[in-house]
Amino acid sequence: MSINFLSKQVVVFGAGRSGLAATNLLLQYGAEVILTDDASFEELPLLKAFDKIDHAKLTLKLCGDRPIISKDSCAALILSPGISYEHPLVKAALDQGISILNEIDLAYLFLGGCFKSPSALLKYSQAVMYDRIHSLPSRAFRLADGLLKQPLIIGITGTNGKSTTTVMLGQILKRTGFKVFFGGNLGEPLCSMIVNQPHNDFDYIVLELSSYQLEALHLINLDMAVILNITPDHLDRYGSLAHYQKAKLAIKKLLKPEGTLFIHEELASLLDDMNRVQFFNQGSLDLVQNLGVRGEHNRENALAAASCARALGVPDNLIKESLLNYKALPHRCELIAQKSGITFINDSKGTTVEAVKKALSMVEGPVQLLLGGLAKGDDFSELLPKAFPFIEGYHVYGQAKPKILSELSGAKTYAYENLSEAFKGALCHAKVGHTILLSPGCASFDQFTDFNARGEHFRSLVEALCA
Repeated sequence: MSINFLSKQVVVFGAGRSGLAATNLLLQYGAEVILTDDASFEELPLLKAFDKIDHAKLTLKLCGDRPIISKDSCAALILSPGISYEHPLVKAALDQGISILNEIDLAYLFLGGCFKSPSALLKYSQAVMYDRIHSLPSRAFRLADGLLKQPLIIGITGTNGKSTTTVMLGQILKRTGFKVFFGGNLGEPLCSMIVNQPHNDFDYIVLELSSYQLEALHLINLDMAVILNITPDHLDRYGSLAHYQKAKLAIKKLLKPEGTLFIHEELASLLDDMNRVQFFNQGSLDLVQNLGVRGEHNRENALAAASCARALGVPDNLIKESLLNYKALPHRCELIAQKSGITFINDSKGTTVEAVKKALSMVEGPVQLLLGGLAKGDDFSELLPKAFPFIEGYHVYGQAKPKILSELSGAKTYAYENLSEAFKGALCHAKVGHTILLSPGCASFDQFTDFNARGEHFRSLVEALCA
């Protein structure tokens, strides 16, 4: 079995960030690509800006105009995160035995180095697939032409803190002098890195991996994996916490035989065996005494990053220096401004109730809380005043509004149509010493393209007020 990207068409399902990165990479190496999405062209802002949209080997199938696929004509289906395996197109591919990959697995086929020609890529991809199917140690890197060194790959997952830990570890390794790429679910897709830096002579690749990505990952071999935490999330997709946990725990199956899983000891009961497992909250506490960010959850994120770095041989003094200089990522409990005695904090990345709790733990004094968006199945009653008496008002908007208002019955709730109105309402109720906190506890897709766009909108509202 092999994937021949050159003699058949490749279908890329999803015209978002990862799908367009995969499309760009495939086109660069001569593949015929069908890019499909259930949304319309007008609903896909990234597609409108895609500079390969008129490429001779690219066909668009949008807004329900799905491609007819068969094993005779389709080499593989590249599946974007967030698309369910229950989707008719995905089920059709499964029924016909068509290989299903996600963008990261596709990129992995190129990580051996710089391919001089499409034929070198084909030879390499065949070798990788053969090795995985027959459970052989990878020999692919000796078979393709023009190969460079293979980087050490680290995968990081968890309900909360993935991005922070990925960047923390990436920055520690960079401070040590290594050439490091960190991205995946965070920032730049791995396929984009390969397009932009074809001579990918990285020492380390640190990848944030979501549960959606882990569902469709089969080829990549990780040298190290991290599971930070698992709390209820995406229950609208998984149906139960047990199914969600299974998706997260799948990262261990991607480890090389000699690879190590770093995990919080509270999750030990979820593991079938302790082989190649190390708990990251033991042995490295001395490294996280001084951090550039606040919050106990960030201390745990730092502990995970520090444990991995120490296992990789990074000197303790460089780990401490890097963590001390680390600054919070945008949209993650980010202090935007203080005006007229009111503090404005942007935690747009807080898409679960558990994340909202962690954001609240970092805030001092009374809070006007902005909640809303697209519900993911969480229980908002966990945020009632009996648990958080310092919340002075719940300003609720978006598609999840009825659910949130129902579950916060009896609290000081105020209802709005959108984030802009909720912000104005929170401002009306805020007093000197209050914090207006955007920590929505929901996905953003009802009104925004992603949490970044939501956070930038909140920032613009604050900046307009402070101008």
